[in-house]
Amino acid sequence: LFARVRQTITGCLSDPILVNLQVNPLPVFSLPEDDILCVDATTGQALDPRVIGVDFGAGFTYQWTTPSGTESSPTVTVDQAGTYTVIVTDQNNPTNCFSDDSVTYTASSAPSTLDIAVTTPAFSDTHNLVATATGGSGNYEYQLDDGQWQTTGEFFDLQPGQHTITVRDTNGCGELVRTIGLIDFMEFFTPNGDAFNPTWNIIGLQNQPAAKIYIF
Repeated sequence: LFARVRQTITGCLSDPILVNLQVNPLPVFSLPEDDILCVDATTGQALDPRVIGVDFGAGFTYQWTTPSGTESSPTVTVDQAGTYTVIVTDQNNPTNCFSDDSVTYTASSAPSTLDIAVTTPAFSDTHNLVATATGGSGNYEYQLDDGQWQTTGEFFDLQPGQHTITVRDTNGCGELVRTIGLIDFMEFFTPNGDAFNPTWNIIGLQNQPAAKIYIF
């Protein structure tokens, strides 16, 4: 760049002054887009740790701020949810050009527990139940046996017997499965040799081999 000063009355110009400008490039990089991080429902530790950052080589410094503290390495391991920020400085020239970027990981997980409450009395013709997922940090949906997924854990008019309740994280971070038996009794049996209803038993005791039936 050349600079001169002009006297506004006489129009006289000073000698030009030369100014040399050197443009040093910024460190060019970008961290991943914000994302979901699958974590353990109890410990909060990542189930799929990942490594982020770029190594520019000699003369560059790195200042990371992570959920667990600060680091000065070119890359860091994402092992828990939160915001990861880095400042990369080029110290190969006096200007110390730098760039920064950040990424936020949101925790998601399967529930830690699945509670199932039967809201109808035993030996009802049909049963209702409510499944409730607790713990964890995800968004959950529920499934009865092989049925459709739904956002609530309420199921109505169920036949007695064994049923499977599945709850899963909608972000794909795991599921929890429980089996429950709804108890009822057979209203009749006809042991007359025609192969129809020849025996009698309580319905829903498949997983209770120690159960005792008393007949009076």
